[in-house]
Amino acid sequence: MPATLCIGGQTYTLTDHDEFDQDSTLSIADPIGSTLEANNNWNGGTNPNFEWTDTLQWSQVNNDHSDDAYSPTLAQTAAWGIPNPRTLDPGVGVVLSAYPVPSPMASGEETALCADGVCRGHISGLLADPKSAATGYWVFSAEVPNGNGWWPALWSLDNGDDTEYDAMEENSFWWGNDVVQQTEQNSGGSEADTQITLPTLSTAFHTYAYLVTSSNVGFYADNVAQSNFPRYHTSAVNTIMNIQICKTGSQSYCNTAPAATATAQMTVKYYRHYAPPATSDPCLTPYDVPALPT
Repeated sequence: MPATLCIGGQTYTLTDHDEFDQDSTLSIADPIGSTLEANNNWNGGTNPNFEWTDTLQWSQVNNDHSDDAYSPTLAQTAAWGIPNPRTLDPGVGVVLSAYPVPSPMASGEETALCADGVCRGHISGLLADPKSAATGYWVFSAEVPNGNGWWPALWSLDNGDDTEYDAMEENSFWWGNDVVQQTEQNSGGSEADTQITLPTLSTAFHTYAYLVTSSNVGFYADNVAQSNFPRYHTSAVNTIMNIQICKTGSQSYCNTAPAATATAQMTVKYYRHYAPPATSDPCLTPYDVPALPT
């Protein structure tokens, strides 16, 4: 991958990345989960042993049951005797899977998945990066599922003020198949978004990106600038890749629930973050990444 990019006339430098199809730093055997929480606090942690985590305050367990999605830790999947919803497919990428919760659990261990001895819902693949950044260019290459019930997303979040940047979220119930939405959102409910039609989003890899400056947030799909919005907050954010699973009903953030036996997966080929120059570092056309629309 390039060590620098010329983005809109300025030189940005690669600071964080994972080439899931080549030399991923994601280790399926990493002791992620409670160990990460103890040794590498969520915001601003620097422990190099933890490149990605499956633990996230936002969606470890949806206690209000607004959506039917659970992201178990490695320890839980091992204890339950079920497949890990985060797996590496060499030469392809990291596969984040959604599939039904087995009933009964192999170990008999009861958690929020089986709180009253009855297992329900779907397991949900999720990975989050404990390293945060306030500005820069984030880009992903991914293939995502179509169809009602799944809500794949590539995004960043600050858990303090809920600053959110969505490079891609896809929900067929709301927007129809082959449509993704790119969004800037804050905790006050303010939102700026744009929708893009990509007819092959479920059968081919596309790139999704956002550029965050001190004053603006802009979005790209397949290296084409799509939108440019004023920035709501200046918080640092953490990167998240996940499949949320919808639940039917008024409490759900998305509809409708998938069939009880349904499965889906999102495959991410790479994730990269490029930091802006500390001072002006101009570069000439042709730009690697076009300037945002004015």
